[in-house]
Amino acid sequence: RDSAYTRGCLAVRVVVFLGYSDSGKTSAIVSVVSRLVKAGKKVGTLKHIHDERFTIDRAGKDTWRHASAGATTVIALAPMELTIIEKEDTRDLAIDRLFRIFRARNVDYLIIEGLYRKLSRRRGVTRVLCAKTPEEAEELLGMHPRPACIINRKAGDEGKIRGIPVLALPRDMDRLMKLIGGPG
Repeated sequence: RDSAYTRGCLAVRVVVFLGYSDSGKTSAIVSVVSRLVKAGKKVGTLKHIHDERFTIDRAGKDTWRHASAGATTVIALAPMELTIIEKEDTRDLAIDRLFRIFRARNVDYLIIEGLYRKLSRRRGVTRVLCAKTPEEAEELLGMHPRPACIINRKAGDEGKIRGIPVLALPRDMDRLMKLIGGPG
């Protein structure tokens, strides 16, 4: 299975973590990102947020005022951070556009939390399911076919569900890295 998303001359390996709330997605992502960075890889992450009222910008601040006046792109530049705020309706945003943003920044890996509907069946994307129980894993398998593995924080020695390896972190971190095409 090839999990490198390619178009043009650069390849970005895309790994999406799927699961319900409090299933260990963020903890797994933090561990993977840390391991990749230690191996010298450039990593980008994308976190899908469901709340339509969410904004990184704060009401009354200068950047908020710029956008309120009509600016569709606002950049906040600080000594150690560059924040680009794009004001637009993203409900129908093409995933390829997001991939291009990361590709333009020359990332080796794009690690995604969420975007279930856009990525659950997409080719060229490695899926990792995070589940609290074997029953939850079975349910997720019905929605997200062909995952590389299932992460279960409380996994004992289940081995496999429907032929898919069940891992527990941090114990199985090396196996996870191999399954997602990362360095050991």
